[in-house]
Amino acid sequence: AALLPPPAGREVDFARDIRPLLDTACLRCHGPEKPKSRFRLDDRAEALKGGSGGIAIIPGNSAESPLIHYVARLV
Repeated sequence: AALLPPPAGREVDFARDIRPLLDTACLRCHGPEKPKSRFRLDDRAEALKGGSGGIAIIPGNSAESPLIHYVARLV
């Protein structure tokens, strides 16, 4: 966890802070049409289910969420 970026210093707003990142960097491969590794990020319920690699998002615990490790390029 020490290699992860520090947590945001303010409350994170999904529409302002997260959705633009997903739109530009993730949804091409992890959207509704043939999602890579069966992992979708266009729908909250689908994202929380994970994909063929298992659970990727642990709500309220980003440091333990595999997705943040991929995004931070630690994996």
